[in-house]
Amino acid sequence: MNYTPELAYICMEFGINPRLKTYSGGLGILAGDTIKSYADMSIPALGIGILYKEGYIDQEISLTEGQIDHPQEWDFSSYMTQIGQTEIPLHDQTVTLDIWEYIYTSPLSGSDVSILFLDADIEGNSEEFRRASQRLYSDDKDTFYRQLIVLGLGSWYALQSLDIHIPTFHLNESHSALLALVLDHENTQVTFTTHTPLEGGHTRMPRTIIETLCTHNQCLNIPEPAIEDDLVNLTTLALELADYSNAVSRKHQEVSSHMFPNHTIDFITNGVHLPTWVAEPMDELFSQYVPDWKIRPYLLRYAEMIPLEAIADAHNKSREDLHSYINQTSQTQSIPEAFTIGFARRAAEYKRATLVLSQPDRLLSMAHEMGGLNIIFAGKAYHNDPVGREYIRKIMEIDKQYSDSRLRIIYLNNYDMELAHRLVSGVDVWLNTPLVPHEASGTSGMKAALNGIPNISVNDGWWIEGGIDSVNGWTITGYSEQTEIDSLYKILQEAATLFYTNQLGWSNKQRAAIALISSYFNTHRMITEYAAKGYLQSK
Repeated sequence: MNYTPELAYICMEFGINPRLKTYSGGLGILAGDTIKSYADMSIPALGIGILYKEGYIDQEISLTEGQIDHPQEWDFSSYMTQIGQTEIPLHDQTVTLDIWEYIYTSPLSGSDVSILFLDADIEGNSEEFRRASQRLYSDDKDTFYRQLIVLGLGSWYALQSLDIHIPTFHLNESHSALLALVLDHENTQVTFTTHTPLEGGHTRMPRTIIETLCTHNQCLNIPEPAIEDDLVNLTTLALELADYSNAVSRKHQEVSSHMFPNHTIDFITNGVHLPTWVAEPMDELFSQYVPDWKIRPYLLRYAEMIPLEAIADAHNKSREDLHSYINQTSQTQSIPEAFTIGFARRAAEYKRATLVLSQPDRLLSMAHEMGGLNIIFAGKAYHNDPVGREYIRKIMEIDKQYSDSRLRIIYLNNYDMELAHRLVSGVDVWLNTPLVPHEASGTSGMKAALNGIPNISVNDGWWIEGGIDSVNGWTITGYSEQTEIDSLYKILQEAATLFYTNQLGWSNKQRAAIALISSYFNTHRMITEYAAKGYLQSK
């Protein structure tokens, strides 16, 4: 490490590089994008996470079984260097951690930001703790609780052993909340970001595990509001101990404030790291018409000056790349010239992946009337989520029954950063249908907008702030699921008709998506807000 860090960003996962199997989805991708913007902006920060030697999941999609899980095999030592070792002293054992450093260097500024990955899979540690470095989000509760100890307490002991003294800590989600128990709050600033409006998404840890394992005196001083029937609500714990807390969209702030009425929760809406997610054809186009856009993303507001024909040409190159990839790798072939809907995110019940397939006969008729339709799905279900797996199986069944010469329903295998990049640049519209108000923010639609892809979304998360109906996308309305479905199908008909009959009209919406969304919903703007609100508070 060739700099003195002043900010530590603690997260359970980091999606910084597709070859580093240290992420599963949106939380990790946001963390990776944040690290990259720290480096671009020359902010002296570091990240801290856990090293997972089996990664998360390599997903196989079976036409008969749906999702089949395989461990992710990767050589972590090829990407990072061991720089030290530390110990967590517990009541009945001492847990040894190897500290590995991954260095991200910004191609824009030349500045480095390190991520420290903590490895508990060390000979001499108990099997329970060794498994903490086996797989991200272990489905074994005892192992998962030990992952929380490794992340929370291990971060503090790792910094102590490296003689790194951090004035500001950013806890990205409550997995690292135990860290807040051991910090010197008189001399340390703590920012906490909560990411879920789902009650079940707020981790609760048995109080007995904390009190019987931890020796640090402050671990025994758990604030009473965080204790719920001998469980410690880690979100409440973080809210109690943080100097500044925020939700990740305006709507999420409203929901979070209702869930935690005794705490002040601000909001800073998420963003994406634009240089990571822009496709090469759009990158070249932006650089021609909006120089310095990567350093000053707000300049993309001037994308309105880019000729519509140039927008269309750039997007068509990404379309061709996506359909070529699908037809080389997928069991179901796409229709390259057809209107293409993208839906890619974690397979979870509240995401409602199958909403667009609710009336397959109507969808099939529409596909034949309009000249063809592709619906491209991707996403992994959690290890222990049978409902998410059932959604995947249902999509496969509808594909087998309804896909024909004009309608293709395709579930792509093993969703990861590389596939996400292809999808958010190569489809024609990006579909977002979570059950309102369960989408805290969402970022995949921001990546699509950057590449000139309009969103079709329910009015939730970031779309409330960025979406302008019929200008840079479409908003699904309705007071029940059936009225939402009717609204969605009406929008699909309108969007597809525009796509097929009015290329300049379609490209105008593409350009509006770039100018009105990407100029604001980026991690540079997001970090500027954190610096103003959460990172620079005097003690």
